[in-house]
Amino acid sequence: MENKTGVILDRASLLASEFTSDELSRSMYAVHVTADGTAEATNGHYLIRVPPCAMPAEDFPAVVGMGTGFNGTGLLLPADACKAALKTTA
Repeated sequence: MENKTGVILDRASLLASEFTSDELSRSMYAVHVTADGTAEATNGHYLIRVPPCAMPAEDFPAVVGMGTGFNGTGLLLPADACKAALKTTA
């Protein structure tokens, strides 16, 4: 898998946070974003997988200080951070 410089998370990807566990003690209180931008979330009973945004991240300018991108394994975004970001979008 090739390394990406970044991914674009659209509203649908952030909405995956609605499918995470409500129990903070569980490790399923995050949205997994794969290197290709697919968002995945589960609460232990069901799983949702949101395909990547159709807009390539390479079309957006680099932001100084934001790092070099993914290392090929993806990342975990806390569900509460996704929900907070949803409040800022229309």
